[in-house]
Amino acid sequence: MSETLINALRQPRCYPHQTAEIRLIESDLAWVFLTGSTAYKIKKPIDLYFLDASTLERRLELCQNEVRLNRRSFPELYLGVVSITDDPDGPRIQGSGPVIEYAVQMRQFDPDQSLDQILMRGQLDHQVLEHLIQTVFTLHDTAPVAGIELPFGEPNSLYTPAQLNFDQVRPHLTEYRDLAQLVQLEAWAHETLKRLWPRFAERKDLGMIRELHGDLHLGNAILTEDGEVRLFDCIEYRAEFRWVDVISEVAFLTLDFAARGALARARHVLNRYLELTGDYHALWVYQGYYAYRAMVRAKESLLGLNAPLLPGDETRTPLERYRRYTTMAEAATAITPRVLLITLGMSSTQRQQITHQWVDDFGLIRLRSDLERERLFGDREGREPQTYRQLLDLAELTLRAGFPVVVSGRFEDRRDRERFQRLAEAQGLLFGILTDEVSSKAADLTDSELHYTHIVDHTDHPEQLARQVRDLGRSFGMHWQGEQS
Repeated sequence: MSETLINALRQPRCYPHQTAEIRLIESDLAWVFLTGSTAYKIKKPIDLYFLDASTLERRLELCQNEVRLNRRSFPELYLGVVSITDDPDGPRIQGSGPVIEYAVQMRQFDPDQSLDQILMRGQLDHQVLEHLIQTVFTLHDTAPVAGIELPFGEPNSLYTPAQLNFDQVRPHLTEYRDLAQLVQLEAWAHETLKRLWPRFAERKDLGMIRELHGDLHLGNAILTEDGEVRLFDCIEYRAEFRWVDVISEVAFLTLDFAARGALARARHVLNRYLELTGDYHALWVYQGYYAYRAMVRAKESLLGLNAPLLPGDETRTPLERYRRYTTMAEAATAITPRVLLITLGMSSTQRQQITHQWVDDFGLIRLRSDLERERLFGDREGREPQTYRQLLDLAELTLRAGFPVVVSGRFEDRRDRERFQRLAEAQGLLFGILTDEVSSKAADLTDSELHYTHIVDHTDHPEQLARQVRDLGRSFGMHWQGEQS
């Protein structure tokens, strides 16, 4: 595309509306003109291994796809596709001359309201986080599902992109520690795909390969004026980048939180998403996708591709940014402490507060009796034995997938407590009962149960509760790391 057109679009006369000062933002793939109330995104005429935008017809198709796909989650933002014409007095948006280019027309928004900026200011509170999770859940829940006629999501399609990460970064590494780490990560990736091949295949059978966003990180989410979270800028140019497992997209989002120092929020996102969907089978493949996404970011950081700059990155070298993400990939390969905890008695609020702290501080997967009862019975009166059998099955699945578990429920029936204790013993796990003094006495615990019981004092001070949980976590061999923001 000629500089003549780009320079012309800096002039207010090119637009069919009043403009403020016109600003140009350039990325690797597009130019975006900000005019005050409206933005215009023009695809660059490039032909790369992952993107063909070399012809006018192809760029029109890409613009149409971008509008169609992004209107699923943010219809107010994406106004449509407009032509740029060659009029007698120069290029015009929606003029009367021959078409020389196309652009995506969008409402202009305040970039300070993107969630990465809100997080950086320390303002991404629980309400905003919940809106984000609900928005992601809604997009995933309503997204088209890949049938057997589509190639997406087959286990044999996962090997090549994973291997490319290692092959493309290896020539750029010189230090022994980086090369040794890469070998270990590559071996783990191969072993994981081989070992979990049936689980990856089951994901497609379960309908979990869907047409999603494809680039779900905090910079692509906006907090609107009415307090809602909306997603934008999904991937329109390669179908295989957006037709992915739902948990792969969640892994990418949690990775972005963790990379920004918000590990507790990352853990909350994963848990809340699982609570909404009931898709605990996803835990079989979550760590594999998390490590893969971390390696993609590592590669982008090292090779100067599309990885976003995080706070402080301006002074970091590409190799330092690369190492941040390979360290995160390595963490996904680690074996976590094998722990099964259940709650006893207490109020619903107390149970949620205590178990939420375990999720945030130590990354336990929380299973809730109230949600599973509702999933089983809806508004109908549910039987407790069936609910607790479901919780037991989910706990066993989650533990086998490699995650520690905390189960939130009243556990008034001793037989239910015994079943969970036997599950822990059968798998060689540490077992614990979390309760308070009143509930402990009311339950008439056996000597065996008392051995596993941990009293958590009720407090209205979050800091005191956090201190109790962290001390208990350390007694189970867990390590708590403070987080930023």
